[in-house]
Amino acid sequence: MKYGDERNPGERSVDIEEKLMLVEKDLEEIVTRSELRQLLEAEKHPKAYWGFEPSGQRRLRQPRPD
Repeated sequence: MKYGDERNPGERSVDIEEKLMLVEKDLEEIVTRSELRQLLEAEKHPKAYWGFEPSGQRRLRQPRPD
């Protein structure tokens, strides 16, 4: 890890392995690690989709009146 360069003195430079570690931290799953690596190598500021999958029976109810 190193900090900045002539163009962006305050911007931190992070290597691919550290980026992979930061992205994978606290995640249940990713599509594939190799696909993630390709994305991080190709894009300086990649965009992500944060998915949510409800599992089990869904329940909707109204709050009870006081």
